[in-house]
Amino acid sequence: MPPTTTDSLAREGRLRSIYDVRTADTPRTACQVEGAMPPWLTGTLLRNSVTRFDVGAGRVPHLFDGLAMLHAFTVGDGGVTYTARMLDTADRRSRAAEDRVTLAGFAVDPCRSRFQRFMQLFKPALSDNANVNIARLGDEFLALTELPMPIAFDPETLETLGVSHALPPSPGKVAHTTAHPLPDAATGELVHYMTRFGPRSQYEVHATRADSNRRLAKLGVREPSYMHSFGLTDRHVVLHENALVVNPLDLARARAPFIQNYRWKPELGSRLHLFDRATGEHRGVWETDAAFCFHHVNTFEDGDETVVDMVVFDDPTIIDELYLDHLDDDTRIRPQNRVRRLRLAPGGKVVADETLYGGESFELPRIDDAQAAGRPYRYTFATGFLPDGPGADPSLLRIDLERGEAARWQAAGQIPGEPVFASAPDAREEGDGVVLSVVLDTTSDRSYLLVLDGRTFEEIGRAWAPQAVPLSFHGSFFSTD
Repeated sequence: MPPTTTDSLAREGRLRSIYDVRTADTPRTACQVEGAMPPWLTGTLLRNSVTRFDVGAGRVPHLFDGLAMLHAFTVGDGGVTYTARMLDTADRRSRAAEDRVTLAGFAVDPCRSRFQRFMQLFKPALSDNANVNIARLGDEFLALTELPMPIAFDPETLETLGVSHALPPSPGKVAHTTAHPLPDAATGELVHYMTRFGPRSQYEVHATRADSNRRLAKLGVREPSYMHSFGLTDRHVVLHENALVVNPLDLARARAPFIQNYRWKPELGSRLHLFDRATGEHRGVWETDAAFCFHHVNTFEDGDETVVDMVVFDDPTIIDELYLDHLDDDTRIRPQNRVRRLRLAPGGKVVADETLYGGESFELPRIDDAQAAGRPYRYTFATGFLPDGPGADPSLLRIDLERGEAARWQAAGQIPGEPVFASAPDAREEGDGVVLSVVLDTTSDRSYLLVLDGRTFEEIGRAWAPQAVPLSFHGSFFSTD
């Protein structure tokens, strides 16, 4: 099937155009630049996308199970080049050879006997389809998903180098991890967490260098929560337990894919755990009303209080909305969300629970990491969802959390991806730099790298790729300076 065209958008639905884009591996190609690239902007925007949902005569059911594809926009001397390459994984090869899914993923699982499912607790046959995010650990670049099998790749050629052993594996047990490890600039470590499932399930927090790993903390849990990201300050690791939980035995007993074993129990509320980064001590549990969170925005200390900002939904309906059949249906009402701020005081008391921004649907929040990560801050950047109703277009947002308002970039027929902030080399204040987003132009079936001024949110320039770029969840800009 060729890339989605303008005519097919009207026939197949506008949301389908975001994910149903077929892109070939592309050698490094010069991009046509409109406007100008900032002279100081040198480096590569690496993106991880999902594509190729078809398997045999059907397709995988959920957006999160599309095959991984890497994309690179490299900027320097005012010019831009683009390259793309499918991640070469066992999952991709087996789908091609068997004409079916053979490895368990997020919402897809091959049919197995009850005994085979039980054996998964001891010898899991899990997908290595690392289609969510990209991280750097030392000199190694990693494609990540929520399973503990990061895939190393060459950042220049995007060639797959194989399963990496940089992040700790999960020997002998089924595990779930975050695709959003957070860097500690002071130590050079990546901090991340893992849920190990079994008769005695537990959360583990790790700090990993290129050549070593240390477990910072662990906590036993009876019904593990589905968590996608977490918070990090100079003193604490913060885990937000959604009320979407699983009985670990169901992962072995049930004839259902991974995520379908989880149950929403709002009576549990939201539970936040703080771990001391120096000692590993579990500082306690803070409980508040239930809400579902994919992405933390930022976390910081304010005196004795820990401030946790998250994008939250009222419930996990958003997971169901990302099934492909639901994405294809433009008549469905998409859930809205908000930026929730919790202030956690010593002793387990939530002293404040407020909404900083809401009233519309948005996701994929990013901040000016150099100036704001782990510190008090003002701005977050996000992708505005497709609003309900005909003629509406998605957008990029710069949300002012102090004022509760947003600046917006929006254009007809343009579908922007996650906004990534790149700091200027002489940056002194939050927002000194540019916002980068890969935008799908549905009127020409091509994508481009959009560059916005971080302070004014006005367009500086764009660089056209030779083809359409499929929906990508996450990525980062890696400066060469």
